[in-house]
Amino acid sequence: MTSIRERKVLKYFARCLYSGTGEIVDLGSGVAGTVYPFALGLSKNQQVLEKNSRIYAYDAFTTPKQKVAARGGQIYFQNTRGSQKQDSYLHIFQKNCKTLIDYVNVCDGDITALSWRHKPIEIIHIDIAKKLKVWQHIVKEFFPDFCVNQTIVVNQDFSRSRLPWLIYSTGIILPYIELFDHVIDGVTYFKIVQEIPSVLLSKLAEDDFSIAEKIDAVNKITEVLDDCIFVGNVNKDLMKGLMDLAIAYIYYYFGNKQTSCTLAESLKNNPTLVRHASGFFRELGVSLN
Repeated sequence: MTSIRERKVLKYFARCLYSGTGEIVDLGSGVAGTVYPFALGLSKNQQVLEKNSRIYAYDAFTTPKQKVAARGGQIYFQNTRGSQKQDSYLHIFQKNCKTLIDYVNVCDGDITALSWRHKPIEIIHIDIAKKLKVWQHIVKEFFPDFCVNQTIVVNQDFSRSRLPWLIYSTGIILPYIELFDHVIDGVTYFKIVQEIPSVLLSKLAEDDFSIAEKIDAVNKITEVLDDCIFVGNVNKDLMKGLMDLAIAYIYYYFGNKQTSCTLAESLKNNPTLVRHASGFFRELGVSLN
């Protein structure tokens, strides 16, 4: 779920920064919590005249364990025992887009089975890369159509340590991006300032990096984040701890799970980190009793 602050940023991007020379892509659109701010901002953008079908919303629009409900204008996920594996919430997404649905191209299905139309991308919001194979597909399909000095990338799950590919990949492409000054509720934003070499994109799409290279990339992005302004529920100290925990996850996924557990164990003396990421510690085999 996105915070009010995050939604305001997306609205601002679509209203004030979007020029219309590329498209807006939303990966992991859910019930339109991010698409609607994009659409609302676009509706107020006086520079862009052609607005229909400029926002591409990618999602499976189904949920296996929860059922999405709408009541009194509020959107939420409601646990239900009777929820079927293929319950669809596409109708709720469409309802929440309201009168701005014409601005949206709905791309319905498994993201790894969907392709991009290879148009220039001006803004991309990524909130779907919960698995490495999904992230690899995103890099392969969407990154080649980023535009220098134009494309803005919103990395929604950047502070989620258990998705380390989002973190070390950002560190790997640091020479080609410019990080925005503000980190809002753990979300990072950056602009493409140099073309990312096709060879590097291929390596990213294959996740062709050693553990040492991935850790080095995490350390590099951590250094850059030290100069950022943090707003919301993830402050600078907490982010530092989350980056350290991401290194433990690199070992968890790609190396030795015992090393992963040992590294996470050494972070238990950070009470703020433990409160924020207790589930991550338990997944890595650390007892919090």
